[in-house]
Amino acid sequence: MIFRRSILLALSTLTTALAFQGSSGVIRHTTSLSRHDAFVPSNYRISHTALSETAVPGVEQEEDPLAGMTEEQKANLFQALLRDLQIETVPLLGCDANAVHTMSAALWTTIAELSERDEADKVCLVMEAIPIGALQAFVEDFTVLKTQGRLMFELRELERVSVSLVGKGVGPAFIIETTERTEEEIQVKNARSSVAYDEAKSTAALKSFIDRIVVNEQACPYTKNVDLAAVGLDKQGVPPGPVAYRFDASSDAAAVVGVFWNCVCELLSKPQEEIS
Repeated sequence: MIFRRSILLALSTLTTALAFQGSSGVIRHTTSLSRHDAFVPSNYRISHTALSETAVPGVEQEEDPLAGMTEEQKANLFQALLRDLQIETVPLLGCDANAVHTMSAALWTTIAELSERDEADKVCLVMEAIPIGALQAFVEDFTVLKTQGRLMFELRELERVSVSLVGKGVGPAFIIETTERTEEEIQVKNARSSVAYDEAKSTAALKSFIDRIVVNEQACPYTKNVDLAAVGLDKQGVPPGPVAYRFDASSDAAAVVGVFWNCVCELLSKPQEEIS
């Protein structure tokens, strides 16, 4: 159940990679968020990429409110909007993610923190190193996800979550908001949270799946057993390495996807000999 939900969300998030242009390709394991009381970029210059012109199903398209504005005007407006958020006492979170996986880890971890609380909440997540197009792609994907009735029936905790861009994309910052949980939503949360997950049993079940499907059915011919992968790829410069198993007991969809993306960051930041 949780595995299926996390895969649905993770695959949706992966599409933001298509909008990630101009990245240096440098990978940094940077998923931690730092809270600033007065986080406003000084002399900020925005590097815009083209926003998606593809219509979002079920969502009315609006004219670009930023059309005709100079880069300096956009930068000044962005700083003014951040100051307005500070006046509203909205926390501004600065994140130095510079790739899709680190952006996704920080974003879903933040959503999970808000999702855990029952009261209404709002934060601003600033990502100076991420192109506007990549942020816009996530917002569009998230908007489309919430129009899918069958999926949202399985992802009810996301119904109270909304994600948008500051100033409709005038700068690289998300606004993440949650509404107060209703009594019915609290009952759903409590029922979901009442299910206990055992790490040893969960890991054993996953290893059984890896053994049956990945190894015995050769879904991956380079995985020879549940503990060792990338066997036989030395000529391609890929050394064998241990298979890593990670566990999290959360039943919240956003938390599960946050764990997934943090595992991706871990995988990409460590030598292949440590995690395959």
